[in-house]
Order: sequence, then structure tokens, then C-alpha cells
Amino acid sequence: MHINAKANSPIFLGVGGSSTQYPEEISVYPNPVKDFLTVKFPTKGTHTVTIYNIIGKQVATKTVQEENEVKLNIGDQPNGIYFVQFTLNGKNITKRCSKQ
Repeated sequence: MHINAKANSPIFLGVGGSSTQYPEEISVYPNPVKDFLTVKFPTKGTHTVTIYNIIGKQVATKTVQEENEVKLNIGDQPNGIYFVQFTLNGKNITKRCSKQ
């Protein structure tokens, strides 16, 4: 994982691939999450979402077809910081979220 940051600029995260700015048309909610995390894409299609814990261990993954929303249950995971990774237009995108 790498982080590119400058003072007063947005932070871009990448895990295992190219990093890119988080697109506004994709919603990841709720944040913080308690049980179910939802990733909503702008269009229906085949989408895979993978969640990693703070040390990089994969804790959940799910693929949907012909849908624009992926819901993952992470209620059994301990509280902390998680990274939500998905691919859009051939680019790996990673969003940070917290679990409480």
C-alpha cells in the first residue's frame, strides 16, 4: 500500500495496483460502518468489492452481476480502519472506512 500526500491536498490510496482519486459518483456508506457496508456504482454491471483490514489481510469479498450495488457484512470484524477496494474502468480504487 502507498499513500501520496501533500499539504492541503486530497489523499490518494492504492492497494495492489494503480492509485487514483476516489470518484464522486461511487458511494461507500455508511462510514463508520457497524454491520453492512454498501458500495454503490453509477451503472449496473459485474462489480467485485474486497475489504482489507489495517494490516492488509483480506476480510471480505463479494462479486455481483447486473447490479449497481454491493453489500458486504463485516459485523463480525473488530472495530478499526478498513480499506474497501474495487475496480472501475480498469483502475483499482481504494476507499478508507472505519468500523465501530
